[in-house]
Amino acid sequence: MWIINGLKVLMVCYGHGHRIMTRQKMMKKNLSPVFIIPVHMAGVPANLGPLLTLAQEHGLYFIEDACQAVGGSYQGRPLGSFGEVGAFSLNFYKIIGTGEGGAAITSDRGIYDRIRMHHDTGVSFWGSDMPADTPVIPGVNYRMSELLGAFALVQLGRLDGFVENMRAIKKRVYGMLEGTPRPAPQNDPDGDCGTTLHFQFDSVDQATRFEERLREQGVSATRPINTGRHVYSNWEFVINKTNICDQGCSWDCPRYQGTATYAPDMCPNTLDILARTVGVSTDPFWTADQVNTLVDKVETAAQGK
Repeated sequence: MWIINGLKVLMVCYGHGHRIMTRQKMMKKNLSPVFIIPVHMAGVPANLGPLLTLAQEHGLYFIEDACQAVGGSYQGRPLGSFGEVGAFSLNFYKIIGTGEGGAAITSDRGIYDRIRMHHDTGVSFWGSDMPADTPVIPGVNYRMSELLGAFALVQLGRLDGFVENMRAIKKRVYGMLEGTPRPAPQNDPDGDCGTTLHFQFDSVDQATRFEERLREQGVSATRPINTGRHVYSNWEFVINKTNICDQGCSWDCPRYQGTATYAPDMCPNTLDILARTVGVSTDPFWTADQVNTLVDKVETAAQGK
């Protein structure tokens, strides 16, 4: 969507101890950032503290992508509520779903009106509560139907129970394991959605063998590096700077003075961590016996039996 709206993205490489690029450094590269988009992947809250500080110090908008972390929190506050906008997904593969669709939240009335007009172009014509001084913008009609909205309300009532169960399962599994395999770092275990168990290894070879041994025991395990377009190096339209039109924004926009370059290997730390990590999805309906069985299989796979 940011490409369609004529914006460029500056991807920040992830890595333990990796420093965040300051606005001053961006300006030296002729880059003029407008907003920060932290992504809470696989139910794990991003480390929002330093990002919020950066946004506040330099007047940047803060837009949270909580599509994979509906119901999660950071330091006791719900994910999606820290910045100007929070975005959530309700497709069939998320924590709660309506088949397709999603939701956006904001506490800013101006942003709220623009979101309404963008998702439903008819709002500006028949919206009785639309402020008269709100500039009209074109919409794309990506609105959900009232029927899907009703499904979403029912699912919302189940959300807390789902997250509480999965979070408890994740804590229990991590607590039962000693030494190897090593759980991946968590920014806020109490706010983690618990949807995915992540195990981290010192080498890609160790992670690959562990993944294979889990699968041999019937456990669905996946290394994040193999999750397709969740990984930036598979974003062909970004790497190749393609858009709907051959020329113009966002890649050749005359209003943008900076030059952003992209390459599949531009973030080696990120790719290395994704390749050395193995993920296992949890289920809020697992019984205690099922959790114990999973732990036994994880330990067996880690020992190479």
